[in-house]
Amino acid sequence: MMKKYLSLFFILLSMACSKKNRITELKMPPVIHLTGEKVETILPRCYETGVLVDSFLVLKEKCTDTMFYLFSTNTDREIFRFGREGRGVCEFYYPFFLVNSFAYDSLIIYDSPAATLTKIDLAALVESRDIAKCVNSEHLYRNLNFMYNFNKIDSAFIGTFIEKDEGLFSFCNRNNGEIKNTDYVPYYFYEKGRKDAYCHHVLVSEKDNSIIVPFKYMNLINCYDLDGNLKVTYALDWIKEEINTQIRVDDHTTVTFYRAYATQNYCYLLWEGCKIEDARKYPTKIVVMSWNGKLEKVYELNNFIDFIIPDENQKVIYGGVFNFGTEVTEIHKYPML
Repeated sequence: MMKKYLSLFFILLSMACSKKNRITELKMPPVIHLTGEKVETILPRCYETGVLVDSFLVLKEKCTDTMFYLFSTNTDREIFRFGREGRGVCEFYYPFFLVNSFAYDSLIIYDSPAATLTKIDLAALVESRDIAKCVNSEHLYRNLNFMYNFNKIDSAFIGTFIEKDEGLFSFCNRNNGEIKNTDYVPYYFYEKGRKDAYCHHVLVSEKDNSIIVPFKYMNLINCYDLDGNLKVTYALDWIKEEINTQIRVDDHTTVTFYRAYATQNYCYLLWEGCKIEDARKYPTKIVVMSWNGKLEKVYELNNFIDFIIPDENQKVIYGGVFNFGTEVTEIHKYPML
């Protein structure tokens, strides 16, 4: 019996080591410093995220009855606002922007509790000023509620369940609703509190056959193909210490990739690199990575941003900057160098 347990132990140990050995260190280049300026034409509000669709900037707000504010990137001026809580046309409970919005010419919003996708033709909305004429909602499979990191490709929906602990992230076949879960990698045989410890982002590009998964509390980036096969795991050389395999998320936990944004060409990964108790104290670094996992460049801003919306056409980055004096979020703009 003891030999059986020892054999099992060495099998598990070898599995752990093999997965650990896959980690490739990324040598980080010198940072490119960017200085931003407040966009005066965008009024400060409780913005919590945003997305770019063609020449439209859409910001999500959380403190008023109106959820979404629409701006032109040509003028940085507000042109429409929409979205309320409820079950009616263009009403939501807990909405998220589709992560791979860059692949579509309309705004797509995933409502997590209701498991619906709402498609909004923004150009038609600006022209007609009638939201009801520009909205098309799709009810998804019932097992696709309460997710985040939501992406859509031709064959599947890809995202992360908020509460279910059946894998790191999941695929849902769009034809039959079948769920396929990916394994936790790296797997440290830690279960209690695992959903928090493995908090992550899921960025998907169908044309590049690529899924990029950076972690919020571990210095790791997993790269997969669209079948969920792990290709490589990267670690940034900014942190040399071993990953804490018994991680408990508390005020002393180091935050690594706290936000992410995907475009047609790149993944923009926001790096904090300090403990939760020191949040927002240090300037944000932005790790820019291609869809094939190549490190392109690293920016360092002159301040901390809560979220990012890159506009590669105009070569600028929009960032949400929390003002501790007014306790609302301003929008700042940084040049892309």
